[in-house]
Amino acid sequence: MSDLSELKELTKAKEAKDRQEMQDKIIGRLKSVNRDGIDDLIKYLLEDTDYFIAPASTKFHSNFDGGLALHSDNVVELLIKKNNQYKLGLSNDTIYLTGYLHDLCKCNLYEKDMRLKKDEMTGKWIGYASYEINENLPLGHGEKSVILAQQYVKLTLEECLMIRWHMGAYVPKEEHRDYNKAIEMFKSVLAFSNSDAEASHFMEEIREPEIYPIEEYNKYVKEKALNKNK
Repeated sequence: MSDLSELKELTKAKEAKDRQEMQDKIIGRLKSVNRDGIDDLIKYLLEDTDYFIAPASTKFHSNFDGGLALHSDNVVELLIKKNNQYKLGLSNDTIYLTGYLHDLCKCNLYEKDMRLKKDEMTGKWIGYASYEINENLPLGHGEKSVILAQQYVKLTLEECLMIRWHMGAYVPKEEHRDYNKAIEMFKSVLAFSNSDAEASHFMEEIREPEIYPIEEYNKYVKEKALNKNK
């Protein structure tokens, strides 16, 4: 094994260990939530979703395996600080439910893929790792997370609004009025959307996609076509 291959294997092992530690932390916190249905929610996350291995985005913040869980935990940690700083009066249950569930809409959404591009240095065609979006539940973004979460636990109105409007000012212009109304009702909505934005822009990285030789790309495309025709 070459030094580069060995480094890659060590890096993958470290990333897998980090993902497991993050999973243990999140599951431990969710287990502390005193809400009917929390055990079923945890079972759903572990058995029916890719929550702990999914990326948070395809090419922006935390665009790598485990990015969704990492991003959600960053939002929780920021919200804990804002809750104390601004005396929002949020319980740990509310912080954990909203923080860890606000992007449920991204579960089972991204499928790994490989695409083709020309290497700028060599001019040769190469493959690179990518994601395809496969949306099987077109229910929106924040709305979808609220709907999915409430299949297992009943959320308060404040929790629903925090999750629904977590994208903040990034929602379409025609929705700004409703977003501002939600903030008037609960200041936690603004604290939450700010936490989401801060986590995405200040705490998280964008990783360059893994590169593959053209031979491996061609093999991938052939296998994908064969699987599609089965």
